[in-house]
Amino acid sequence: MIIEKILNNNVVITRSPSGAETVIMGRGLAFGRAAGDRVDEKKIEKTFTITDPSLEGKLHELLAGMPVEHMLISEKIISRAKVILGKKLSDSIYLTLPDHISSTIARYEQGIVLENPLKWDIRRFYRTEYEIGMDANRLVEEETGVKFTDDEAAFIALHFVNAQQNSDIKSAYNMTYIMQEICQIVSDYFQMEFDEDSLDFYRFITHLKFFAQRMIHQTHYHDNMDGLLSAIAQQHPRAYDCATRIRDRMEQQYDFKMSPDEMLYLTIHISRLSAHKA
Repeated sequence: MIIEKILNNNVVITRSPSGAETVIMGRGLAFGRAAGDRVDEKKIEKTFTITDPSLEGKLHELLAGMPVEHMLISEKIISRAKVILGKKLSDSIYLTLPDHISSTIARYEQGIVLENPLKWDIRRFYRTEYEIGMDANRLVEEETGVKFTDDEAAFIALHFVNAQQNSDIKSAYNMTYIMQEICQIVSDYFQMEFDEDSLDFYRFITHLKFFAQRMIHQTHYHDNMDGLLSAIAQQHPRAYDCATRIRDRMEQQYDFKMSPDEMLYLTIHISRLSAHKA
């Protein structure tokens, strides 16, 4: 591999056999080297190839001002998360997470700790991602001695929510707010607390994740089952009335008009959740 650009003593830019931008990291990797030289493969610790053309150039711009240790910590977190999630993650995670980890470490070292107002909702809506965030906290403390709060685990969790959906952090926050609001409407309507370990709650939250994503992107689910909605509404009038309140709130607050199919599935999920209250 030929060095195309040197960012610092530890990071160089090269190209993969297919021509994709590749970042190579290793302590002292670029010391005494110049563009056009071959990479000393014995010093390579990590290699990142960016397959998304829109991100080309952004990663090495970020790494130029970041301690190599922070990127290596982030890579460990991402590698563990990939195994746990078992899903393909957007290349953007290699930008957003290292940037977050590095800036947060610097912030904590200055005594600046932020609260996450959605921590508890992120914890219950995105359990797996939140556990990844907690694992990241432990890794950061082991590697740097900096101890992140649980609030930070929730912030980290959202980066992995984004990476699975190829969206941005604002969208993840908006999705969480929408899910929070809908859960509150259902809880207030039936005067109930959710059994968050139940299969029905898991199904409901899974449905809300995709529903909130459709709302944000202003897309709709259509399956042409308008007739079935009438039957379900008659069988489960309270669940349907609750779904109607949610529909009205979503239209008023977010200018999103729910389709009959959206109403059908939402009513079914609510009826399952509230079966013992109906």
